[in-house]
Amino acid sequence: MPAVSHANLQELERYARLEKKGELIDSRTLAGQMGVTRQAISKAVMEQRMFSLDSVAGKKRYPAFYADPALNRRQLGKVSKELGHLAGSSKWQFFTHPRMSLNGGSPIEALRKGRYADVVAAATAFREA
Repeated sequence: MPAVSHANLQELERYARLEKKGELIDSRTLAGQMGVTRQAISKAVMEQRMFSLDSVAGKKRYPAFYADPALNRRQLGKVSKELGHLAGSSKWQFFTHPRMSLNGGSPIEALRKGRYADVVAAATAFREA
C-alpha cells in the first residue's frame, strides 16, 4: 500500500467528516435522490457534468448538492463542465468555498440565488488560474 502524505490524510479525514454530515454521498444514494440510474451518474462524470471524490476506503463519493431541488441540474452540470479536467477536490473547493467575485458567497449559494452567469465566469477564472 502506498504511503499517504500528511496533506492527503488530512484531505481524506475532511471527506470522512463531510460524508458523516451527508454532504458527500455514494452513487446509490445520489441516484435515488436524483431519480436516475447509477449508470447515468457515471455517464455524467465521464462527460464532466458531475464529479466525485475518493473517500477513505477508496470509494467514490459525490457531492449531495447534485440532488438539491433548489439547484438547476442543467446549470450545475454546465458549471461542472466549465471546470474541465480539474481534480474532484479542486471542483469541490470551487463549489463550496466563498469567492470574492461572488460577493463572498460560494458558487452553490450564488446558483441558488439565480446568479448562473456569474458562477460560470467564476468557474472559468478558477480553471484558468
